[in-house]
Amino acid sequence: MKLTGRQLLKISALADKLDIKIDTKADIEDLGSDVIWQVMRKAHIAEDEVSEVIAVFLKCEPEEALDLDLFSEWEEFKKSKRGKLFMDFFQSALGSKDQS
Repeated sequence: MKLTGRQLLKISALADKLDIKIDTKADIEDLGSDVIWQVMRKAHIAEDEVSEVIAVFLKCEPEEALDLDLFSEWEEFKKSKRGKLFMDFFQSALGSKDQS
């Protein structure tokens, strides 16, 4: 999965604006659920940033991202090569609970 500097800045802006907290001791499933919940609770605060980050991962325009069925898109993304690389990246970046 390619991550450009511009994409990283968009993700960073979203995380900062929403004040997302990461529990580095959580397993990947719990971490994912927690981050999704944090984003859902505060998405209205950062509509532009949320749509831009969705667009980055789903390869669409930010305005289009606002009208997608995100649950279906997420399931498809997880099955894709890009989705698997994304999940592998976060698993390796955070490590597993068993390794701590």
